Amino acid sequence: MKRALPLLLLALLAPPASAADLTVAAAPSSREALLDLAGRFRQQTGHRVRFVVASSGKLFVQLRNGSPCALFFSADDVYPARLHALGLAEAPRPYAAGRLVLWASRASGLSVARGLAALGDLQGGKVAIANPELAPYGRAAEEALRAAGVYPAVSARLVLGENVAQAAHFAAVGAADAGVLPLSLALSPELEKRGRYALVPDAMHAPITASAAVVGAGPDRALARRFLAFCTSEGAKSVWRRHGLEPR
Repeated sequence: MKRALPLLLLALLAPPASAADLTVAAAPSSREALLDLAGRFRQQTGHRVRFVVASSGKLFVQLRNGSPCALFFSADDVYPARLHALGLAEAPRPYAAGRLVLWASRASGLSVARGLAALGDLQGGKVAIANPELAPYGRAAEEALRAAGVYPAVSARLVLGENVAQAAHFAAVGAADAGVLPLSLALSPELEKRGRYALVPDAMHAPITASAAVVGAGPDRALARRFLAFCTSEGAKSVWRRHGLEPR
């Protein structure tokens, strides 16, 4: 009995040997927060979460065509709702609201405090946004540029990323002088080090309400529901806020 007791305690403390992995489709705007939450989830449950990261539009197509991901964190509420309408997902659940920012490199000399109107002063400089055809933040960026009255002046100088992460990379490495990007990416160490940002007024674009949905019909749906509940719990709210997203 004296030798068995430590072994019993070890079994109780260690994660289950058969703990399953969960594969999640996620928009780049939520990646850092989800990685943070996935680490906490693994500590508590022993289950590891893997991510497939791409634009929400691209992930929608993959999921519609049978992607093995069991959970979808979109950057908007449109794509999960469409999957639900097709009978391919459970009812979506909002998890966060996003904010758009104007980001500019220090080398550009652009005054972000002036807002999007300052883009008229770039003198031929390029502006990075995500592809509006694929990315919700790209659609919001185009809306905001139009609302600010600068879209005609910058439309020929837009550098389109396949997703917001690529658009942010273009801005960070100098392929663009400025970017209209998610706050969640503007807070990344790479962009904070290289430039400055200012919030774009919410009134200049449609609300960016991100939602998630359990997808597919595989055996890991129960685990997907569990991780979604964890990510939308009261305890997760501070994590979303720290990464530039307002929890819902």
